[in-house]
Amino acid sequence: MEDWRVAIYPKRLSGWIEIRGMESGEIEKAVLLGGGTQNILLKFDPSGRTFVLRRPLPHPRLILGCPEENVLVVAFDLTEPVEGFATITGLPALHAGSPDIR
Repeated sequence: MEDWRVAIYPKRLSGWIEIRGMESGEIEKAVLLGGGTQNILLKFDPSGRTFVLRRPLPHPRLILGCPEENVLVVAFDLTEPVEGFATITGLPALHAGSPDIR
């Protein structure tokens, strides 16, 4: 995602933060953080305080969760499968070749 404003509405976000008694001011120095494939991570500064916003993307339906770490040494989830592709590994030819399809 090249323009974070497509997924994050800066005026709404800054208003929401201010109403809750936090920092006031416009979203400044906004930078998309890389590394996540399932969430949008945006680092920004309203009035000099740094925040990181985590916005989840659509995900498969949860079937069963295991918070206990004694099974696989970590907590894990079982989810329904989702047909598709992961953009992090590249786009299929159909999508890569057409901005309209993307």
